[in-house]
Amino acid sequence: MTELGSYPPTTRCACTPPLLVDLVSSGTDTGLRVDVRLDGELDLATVDLVTDAFACLRDDRPELVVIDLSALRFVDARGLRAFDNIHRELLAVGGRLVLAMPSPHVARVLAVAELDPEISVWSRGG
Repeated sequence: MTELGSYPPTTRCACTPPLLVDLVSSGTDTGLRVDVRLDGELDLATVDLVTDAFACLRDDRPELVVIDLSALRFVDARGLRAFDNIHRELLAVGGRLVLAMPSPHVARVLAVAELDPEISVWSRGG
């Protein structure tokens, strides 16, 4: 029997975090390009990682933000709303957002989502 306040040893899992956000910025002839790679699941529990990462870039006023979705396994309405908010903020400063290479599952979600039609989606097939 476990006494109150006594807990079994913690078991550490070798699994990956729910979402990894990797940013790489580079200068172009027209301004700053930022490539973002999302790996994992973008949902209520992880959306702040993306919005916080973008907030760090806000002052740099990137001309283009490309979000690589090839390793994103899941996205919910909060994640879609984050994409839409990033898009609107970029438009306000003359930038644009591209969602690139969505995984098959995410591509299906994007196809039925009501995102702003000005958000470019670069898919696997062309």
